[in-house]
Amino acid sequence: MFDSIFKIKKILKGTFSNAHGSVEFELKKTDFGRLFCETSLIEQLAERSAKKVKGVHDVSVIADKRLNDIAPLKVRYTVIIKQNFSANEVSAEISNSLKKILEEMIGIVDVIIDIKVTGVEQSELKRRVK
Repeated sequence: MFDSIFKIKKILKGTFSNAHGSVEFELKKTDFGRLFCETSLIEQLAERSAKKVKGVHDVSVIADKRLNDIAPLKVRYTVIIKQNFSANEVSAEISNSLKKILEEMIGIVDVIIDIKVTGVEQSELKRRVK
């Protein structure tokens, strides 16, 4: 019975790249050793950089670890934008700011960024009552 469960686990092991919580992955091999990074660090940096972009109301970020040295890092955004802002312009600014921060702070150049705009902020009209 358990043999079949372990076989299924081995088959599905390479299918999913993001584990629950923070996952450590190897960032770079140098002459002095190996550098590791966690996905939670990248998620925090990505969320902070997105919140600084004009037109972003709310954001959530998920970072998938690299499966091997060739595969790039993948960052997925779920964004709610403010009214009267273009989704294309906001997403372009988010991706540019993330690429800049990852390159400057961690040294990651190759990254895939998926941005999903799920809604627009609902603003309430303030009315005067006489």
